[in-house]
Amino acid sequence: MPTWAIWLGLLYLIPYAVIGYDILRKAVLGIMHGEVFDENFLMAVATVGAMGLGEYSEGVAVMLFYQIGELFQAVAVGKSRQNIS
Repeated sequence: MPTWAIWLGLLYLIPYAVIGYDILRKAVLGIMHGEVFDENFLMAVATVGAMGLGEYSEGVAVMLFYQIGELFQAVAVGKSRQNIS
């Protein structure tokens, strides 16, 4: 593996850690509580797998799009609860 590929991988770990910290944390906590196959664990496996295969941008992009989807879901649930009450 060329040295530039190692540096590129390390460079992509910065946005991955920032974007995916809470998902990775929830995945580890879920495993510790016996909830192995929840969505957080599956997202962690998918993105870490992509990073392991050298598809760094894919791993970061998948985590980013998942977080955006979670944001949209939280907004929609909040509006629904507000409309019900």
